Amino acid sequence: MEGAGVRAKSMFCVAAATSVVMFLGGCAGPGMGPSGFMASGGGSCASLRADMNRLINRGVASKVDAQAAGRKLSPQAAAEVEQYNSALESYLGQGCQNQ
Repeated sequence: MEGAGVRAKSMFCVAAATSVVMFLGGCAGPGMGPSGFMASGGGSCASLRADMNRLINRGVASKVDAQAAGRKLSPQAAAEVEQYNSALESYLGQGCQNQ
């Protein structure tokens, strides 16, 4: 039954990523967070959204899914997953999805 647990976790990750993608359109304005400050690392909401979209277009969603399923990733794929997770954390942490 271990396969069902991995499958459920994988589906959760895909659902979470899909939800974030749906919120990406909500980051209107010139890249400012809801409090009027720039996203962490000097990146704006728009630049974070652009980074995530670029990674999604390069297939990072399947790599996130593979990592969640416990599969080993190449160093480049692992770096892309880390980059996506970092951008996502900043995007959500700055409240970009609430605009």
